[in-house]
Amino acid sequence: MLKDWIEVELGDVCDVVSGKNQKNVENPNGKYPIYGSGGIFGYADDYLCESGTTIIGRKGTINSPIYVNQKFWNVDTAFGISPLNNIDSKYIHYLCVGFDFKKLDKSTTIPSLAKRDIVKIKFPLAPLPEQRAIASKIEQLFSELDNGIANLKTAKSKLEIYRQAILKQAFEGELTKEWRTKKTNLITAQELLDKISRKREIWISNEVDKGNKEAGRINSKISKSEFSNPEGEILPDSWLWTTFIRVCHLVVDCHNKTATYTNEGVYLVRTTNVRNGNLNLNSQIKYVSDETYKYWSRRCFPEAGDILFTREAPMGEAAIIPANTKVCMGQRMMLLRVFPELIHPKYLLFNILNSTFQQRLIKNAIGTGVKHLRVGDVENLMIPICSPQEQKQIVQEIETRLSVCDKLNEAIEQSLEKAQALRQSILKKAFEGKLLSEDELQNCRQQPDWEPAAKLLEKVKKDSKTKKS
Repeated sequence: MLKDWIEVELGDVCDVVSGKNQKNVENPNGKYPIYGSGGIFGYADDYLCESGTTIIGRKGTINSPIYVNQKFWNVDTAFGISPLNNIDSKYIHYLCVGFDFKKLDKSTTIPSLAKRDIVKIKFPLAPLPEQRAIASKIEQLFSELDNGIANLKTAKSKLEIYRQAILKQAFEGELTKEWRTKKTNLITAQELLDKISRKREIWISNEVDKGNKEAGRINSKISKSEFSNPEGEILPDSWLWTTFIRVCHLVVDCHNKTATYTNEGVYLVRTTNVRNGNLNLNSQIKYVSDETYKYWSRRCFPEAGDILFTREAPMGEAAIIPANTKVCMGQRMMLLRVFPELIHPKYLLFNILNSTFQQRLIKNAIGTGVKHLRVGDVENLMIPICSPQEQKQIVQEIETRLSVCDKLNEAIEQSLEKAQALRQSILKKAFEGKLLSEDELQNCRQQPDWEPAAKLLEKVKKDSKTKKS
């Protein structure tokens, strides 16, 4: 802290304005915006806070300060941090942006702050011209940083467009077009379907002999399934359109009931654990007992190589179960099992991740609120198939290209993390008195309203007393 700075409490230089219920002042045509911790959600005929006030959440969202440059009404879940005279409002705003209000949260459930703790926040107060200069420089640096972040996000979006272009070309046969011309011994898609059918029938026969009644119903489901080729989607001559129920060894629904969680045991995979082709078992994971796992999985025990498919909240996400991983399916999920020597699991997974498949999936969804797929809808979802050799080649072509995307995406994510760290570094330097250069500080000291922070504080307190009297 610089020699002309002093440490003060927030309550010394700011009014902390408690919010109030907006019921009596709310008016759609009102002059003043109504703010909560998340932003504007209405208008009022009266206001509580002056322009230049920073909003912080009292309850719920407590670490996302908002600067408001007009008079406004704040609701009872938000505080207004309103600087007194001779205190720069943006200086206070950036103090709030850099402060971790979670440190003041003493609640056990929903995050919550108390006014008595906020007014006691200690921070370094700079002379007024330096406050203005610091706030201005932060804005300049943040603007440059935001431009860089916007460019990174644009690049990230373009990578996703490229990723989807790859998948689209792959399942139109474009990535293997040249490769196909050099192969003369490939089986047709129809021959592949016949092989799958024969292999499935042998498995069903063996299972029925073992007393597995569920297996005996599979052929009935297949014979009742119906589909028509998607309009406008042309496939190579040797390919065919088919459905999950016809191309998979098994298509199995989950046990549609909430399982009892345990502190450890078998991973319970819920829809939140399946995103963008990946199975995340590191966060938001739940567990079930081995007994629950056996009961919940009695239709089919998930195995490595099986594909988990979500049919609701959200629908259309998928991931392959990795080797040496024991999982139990949660609600709103289905399992897709293939004969891996005939259908490459990753070929099926990439099909699901393809945007054109997702568009077909949406057309089959039902529900007015949360869209979802019925079990029969999933069984009859359409995909293009080709020979096992070409499937393998397609997977290789996709993975080669997507590995480049993944590396670029990882670099972008690292840059975004560094940008956030840099933002915090800027704020830290600002309130340590290290952001302004010597020339910038000297310029501030030549301003007519420059005076040491101690004298400034005296003036602020005097003005505040006069105002209150």
